[in-house]
Amino acid sequence: DYLHMRGDQLENYSVHARMYAPNTGWGQIVDLGKSLTRRTNSGEPPEAIDAAIGPGGEVVAAWTINGSLFVGSKAAGDPWSAPVQLANDVSDSFAPHLAVVPGVGPLVVWAARNSSGGWQIMESTRQTNGSWGQAGAVWAANMSEVKGLLLAVPDAVGVAWVGVDAVVAQGQPAQAVTFKRTPSGAWERHDLVESTQDVWMGGLAVLADGTTVATYMALDPDAVEICSDQGHWDQSQWVPL
Repeated sequence: DYLHMRGDQLENYSVHARMYAPNTGWGQIVDLGKSLTRRTNSGEPPEAIDAAIGPGGEVVAAWTINGSLFVGSKAAGDPWSAPVQLANDVSDSFAPHLAVVPGVGPLVVWAARNSSGGWQIMESTRQTNGSWGQAGAVWAANMSEVKGLLLAVPDAVGVAWVGVDAVVAQGQPAQAVTFKRTPSGAWERHDLVESTQDVWMGGLAVLADGTTVATYMALDPDAVEICSDQGHWDQSQWVPL
């Protein structure tokens, strides 16, 4: 499966999808929505797109244009659904990440800027009737900056992990933080590291034995290092660059 945004010199963008079948190759390009004008103002968040495939072959896509979050889906053998706009109650959305969570269904997480100008991490799941649930907060802090967002899903009912690197307030240390979604739908916070200089989430994955691994880079006055943490993040393996 292949999804991309295509734009012209006037910054008019639309979202395209193209499906690949082993026997016939790439299919026709499908336009998932009418062209929208992308903002070019300095300081606006970048547009982004993500997709996930469920166990039955359904494809779900999420993307942001002009700070609005859209989702669309395609069941195996069916055409794409009309895009649905989420997050109408926030002034900006970016960095959507999608996954199909066992026992839950499609889950989308994203960073959202509220009316006061601060950032928080939001989530929504698709209900059994096909509609998307009301957006809830994974991390409700009124952050001054969100630099990156990751999502990983283990092979366990209802469980997902979100990784964030952010600055909660100007002048405070940068933080790498993870959140675990429990089967009840609640999110547990598990801090990784903070740095007075800077920190970047590198990757978030769940191994075959169920171990969750996060990698990040933390900048101190002497060196940049990579760290992999497992379990409850109580052991760190530092690899100097």
